[in-house]
Amino acid sequence: MYLKCTVDGQLDGLVRLLWPNGDLMRDYENVYEWVWLKLPEHNLRLNFSREHEWGEESRIYPIYVSAFSLESDEFVDEIPGEIIDIFLQGLKCKIEVYSGRANVDEEDGIPTRILNSL
Repeated sequence: MYLKCTVDGQLDGLVRLLWPNGDLMRDYENVYEWVWLKLPEHNLRLNFSREHEWGEESRIYPIYVSAFSLESDEFVDEIPGEIIDIFLQGLKCKIEVYSGRANVDEEDGIPTRILNSL
């Protein structure tokens, strides 16, 4: 499972908005930026990723969120509902829920659910 939402703002700032005291690590490369957030209470590490165009015309790219086990570092099939609730309460946007894993080489397909906090 992964989540997709489109929100303007610095990626690490958006994660801090949702988890103000979270343990996070930010990094980027030529096309993508990402933030890892550790959630020991859920035994998870969340990955927030999106494209960027720093220095070029402003464009807002979707953010993709996936979860990985802290113990095994393997992809987790389900993001707990209480984590999704934090997104709904903290971000004023549509959140699309997809099954499987995000793949930059493929279209997202049809979401399994669309959640709206607007």
